Amino acid sequence: MHLVRLSLLEAIELFYCGRNKRNLGAHARYELTAVLADGRPETATDRRGLQEFRDRNLTWYGQSEVKSNNLCLSFAQFNFLDTDAAVSLAAEKGDRLNELSDRQIGQLLFDVCWPECYFNSPELIIVTQAIDRLRRSKGGVITKEQAQENLRPQPGCPKCGNKMFLHYGIDEPDFWVCDYMSCGLKRYVGEQ
Repeated sequence: MHLVRLSLLEAIELFYCGRNKRNLGAHARYELTAVLADGRPETATDRRGLQEFRDRNLTWYGQSEVKSNNLCLSFAQFNFLDTDAAVSLAAEKGDRLNELSDRQIGQLLFDVCWPECYFNSPELIIVTQAIDRLRRSKGGVITKEQAQENLRPQPGCPKCGNKMFLHYGIDEPDFWVCDYMSCGLKRYVGEQ
């Protein structure tokens, strides 16, 4: 017997659709048992008739089929339960990341990774070092004083008086943002 590992989303898709979008041509044997919301167990196997899936596709998505089972395609399109979404998203993000400047990558590290690191951990030290390097000047080695100058906060928020820090924009221009989260003031660079 050959065991195949499925993610939870793939198992749900297989349970309802009879096959997975990721492996459209595969005809693997399977047996899944699920406990439904009303408490009753239901078993799904690879021996179910195609008409069951055609009926579901017509009832749920208005897709009529005669000799096929494309329920998994409708399921992925309309239920936002695409089991390949993480792979597609990673590929899309990878292409998008290639278009960003070093400063923008540094900003992403600061926004996404830095808050997830534990205080004074090796990961925090490495991520902080990477952020500092990426947010520096456009090229070449700069001194520690120049790096600190780049990260120096603006004198103060005109709304609440707290410090403001430069945020390198990803899909918008660079802007200054107030350090005090409740204030929320944001001023684009060059804006008075």
